[in-house]
Amino acid sequence: MQAKCFARHFLENIEVSLAPGYKPDWQMWPIPNPRDGLRVTVRAV
Repeated sequence: MQAKCFARHFLENIEVSLAPGYKPDWQMWPIPNPRDGLRVTVRAV
């Protein structure tokens, strides 16, 4: 329960977003995931 409370308070003050127009190239097998690692931007709100 403490971990959930910490995560909620930590995540309410940040914004995670993708670059405008970014389209990931997916690797579909064995587990679907982006080939370039899904680059995101994290910033304080």
